[in-house]
This record gives sequence, structure tokens and C-alpha cells, in this order.
Amino acid sequence: MAARAGRETDPLKMYTVVMALLVIVMAVLWVVINNKREKFEQANIRAEQLMTGKGLRSRGLDDSPRTIPDLALAVERLSYTYDQATGGGGIDKGGRHISQEMMETVAVHAGLHQAGSSGERPTPNRARGYETVTQSFDYESMSGGPLEVWRLLTLLYNIESRGRYRVSEVSWEVADPKDNLEEPFDKVKRSRVEVALRGPILSGD
Repeated sequence: MAARAGRETDPLKMYTVVMALLVIVMAVLWVVINNKREKFEQANIRAEQLMTGKGLRSRGLDDSPRTIPDLALAVERLSYTYDQATGGGGIDKGGRHISQEMMETVAVHAGLHQAGSSGERPTPNRARGYETVTQSFDYESMSGGPLEVWRLLTLLYNIESRGRYRVSEVSWEVADPKDNLEEPFDKVKRSRVEVALRGPILSGD
């Protein structure tokens, strides 16, 4: 009986071995996951720098582009220069004007009518070599009255989907109760959208 008892497994010893193995596995997983997390954080920081230039020193007009927007402006400036050198001229000063036809098209696709617009307002940033053009547009329903807010949101999406066009400001007022009698009570009025377009400042401007 004594010999048989000596060959039995000690539960405490087994528990200790299992726990030790679990600790080792958890430590390895922690190292692997933490390493991946740090790489993702670095990639996110780099991606933000490429898009916004945050954390990078200010770029002069003659410096090589370091962000995606700066690269796009450099390519557009090069395209315009080449077009001028070959006798072209159909690039419209680097495309720095908001397309009225495009704005009317996206409005129709959202089921809206463009009720009016302001003039273009250029804001040059000569240190960075670009100019931002903004313009405000007023919208109403096809029948000329209040519109559903979801149509306005559709319009914003349509504008943002058009390359370098950006929505910089949106405003509206809730429609009068008499015009908002049906659920989901989402009619709005005096809807205004400000659109921005950025283009390079070219030689001779």
C-alpha cells in the first residue's frame, strides 16, 4: 500500500505546474499583443501626419510635399504648368472654381432644389502654396418648401464623394409645426451648405 501511495500524483504539484504554464502563455500573449498595439498606434500617428501634417514642421513652398494633400496640390500644379507649356489652358487655373453644374447635379440626386448661392470667397495661404475657395448654397424641396433632413444629409454625402470638395459648414432651422405634421417630424427650412475647394497657387497669380 505504501508503494502504491508513493506513485500517486500530488494535486497541489499538478495545480502549480498548470498555473505556471498558464502564466507563461499569458506572458507570451501579452508581449505579442502589446507589440501589435504599439505598431498600430505608430501607424495611426503616421497616417494622421500623412493626411494633416500634424507633428511635422511647416513646409515651405519650395519643399518636397510630405502629406497626401500637399502631394495632390503638387501634382495639380505640375499638370497645370505642363498644360500651359504645351499650349493648353483648359485646366481653369488649376481647377480652383467650384463647379456650379456639379452642385446642381448632386442637389437633384438628393431630391433638392438649389434656391440660391453666394459668390466664391478665395482665401490664399501663400506660405503653404494653396488657396481655399468657399461658396454657400441654399436648398429647399423640389416643391419650394421645407425639406426632409435626410435629403440634406444625402446631399452632404454626395458633395463629400466628389474628390477634393468638402463641406465646411451646414445650417438649418426646424420647419414650422404646420409644415411638420407627419412622422418622423424631420422637415427643416433655411438650409444652407458651405462648400470648400482647395487648389494650388500658381505662378503669375
